[in-house]
Amino acid sequence: MQSRHLLLLAAATAAALASSAHAAELAGRAVLPAATFAPGPTSGQFITGANGVSVPFTGQQTVQGFSGVVPGPVPGTFDFIIDNGFGAKSNSADSLLRVFSLRPDFTTGTVTPVNFKTGKPSQFSNTDWYITLRDANTSQTGFTNVYKGNFYPNGAQNIAVDPAIQNGHLLTGSDFDVEGIVRAKDGSFYFGEEFGPFVFHTTKEGKLIHEPWAVRNLTGVGSNPWIQSPDYPTPLPGSHLPPVSTSNAKGSGGFEGFTINPDGTKIYTLLEKSLTGDTDATRRIINVFDIAASKFSKTEWFAYKVGDPNGNNAGIDPTSNSIGDMNMINDHQIVVIERDQNQGSAAKFKRLYLADLSVVDSSGFVQKTLLADLMNLADPSNLGGNGTTGGVFTMPFVTIEDVIAVSADTVLVANDNNYPFSSGRTPGLPDDNEIVLIKLDQTLDVVCSPVNTVPCAP
Repeated sequence: MQSRHLLLLAAATAAALASSAHAAELAGRAVLPAATFAPGPTSGQFITGANGVSVPFTGQQTVQGFSGVVPGPVPGTFDFIIDNGFGAKSNSADSLLRVFSLRPDFTTGTVTPVNFKTGKPSQFSNTDWYITLRDANTSQTGFTNVYKGNFYPNGAQNIAVDPAIQNGHLLTGSDFDVEGIVRAKDGSFYFGEEFGPFVFHTTKEGKLIHEPWAVRNLTGVGSNPWIQSPDYPTPLPGSHLPPVSTSNAKGSGGFEGFTINPDGTKIYTLLEKSLTGDTDATRRIINVFDIAASKFSKTEWFAYKVGDPNGNNAGIDPTSNSIGDMNMINDHQIVVIERDQNQGSAAKFKRLYLADLSVVDSSGFVQKTLLADLMNLADPSNLGGNGTTGGVFTMPFVTIEDVIAVSADTVLVANDNNYPFSSGRTPGLPDDNEIVLIKLDQTLDVVCSPVNTVPCAP
């Protein structure tokens, strides 16, 4: 891979912005309506209606829950993953795991689909703008998956598994909860997920090519030598995966931060929540996966401390903060989304930090500095629509789970709208998928990369 440092041009207004109340500025906003669907088997059969939405979604799959982003097929496009669907194993067995190619238009404020391979404009009714993750054979995942059964694993209803899921070996939100995505140098994908937590690898078309990898517990917290969530599934006989043991990762506390270094050799995973039994509830663990060796490091790991380094925690308990996503911009610095558990008027702490793996304090925590307060973004050009009041744009969503650097001073951020449940923007109405550009008041040392940041010039 050829890689060069982006030319960093300090804007003349940087000092003025840094001293203002709203240092970071909204540079663009594009909205994908909450009720956006793609072709597929009926979904939502195991949830009850929320925010006035009727279920199920007959003959359709929801386009929601954006939980990871990578560069798309052509500049200006992005590939987003959805998470497991509706929030739990029990209600997401008919929600397919997909990657969607989209183009946010920050001039019109709209989001449109593009062909997954070519980047050419498509339509939501087409099937060429996404891939669906699937098993290569009946044992590749190492688990008993939805497609292997005759009925969805929600026994009370006895609903037959859709033939498209069975015949295509399609993976669903009852199988995995994918929360992170990276594209390798060969175009294949690695995914980070929460039920294990696991890392798994697919072809560029979404076909699983290796059993998932579990991660060792290198912290010394508790007796389990592996990190396992309460949702850790039972491996099939003969699997290389560790057996089920006492859970030490919290529910929905697995790999939420997930990124690759610019040269495409290492993946970094960050737990959403603290390990059970950790005496420091502000500690979140970063592990390192070596792509060439196809395994996690047994020695290298880092600790990230949630909460504001200066104690400006907006009146919330920082120990309950979660990780939303992260994006590695060079060989040692990572942009991290950190958030509280609230939405709407209760939302207080939604922030971007810059974590530096090369600077570690005496307690073992990596250095972090504030990049942007997502509840306090200047919007002098009034780009934020219903998100802006009095010249200030806010992102009052319970989950904000996508970040990627698009230039040395601009990042793209998107929410996970948890359709149809979350209503952070307007009480009683499902949140849209909002994709925004944020102009920072500083330039970052962004290394151009075809895998995880702004692409290198030809």
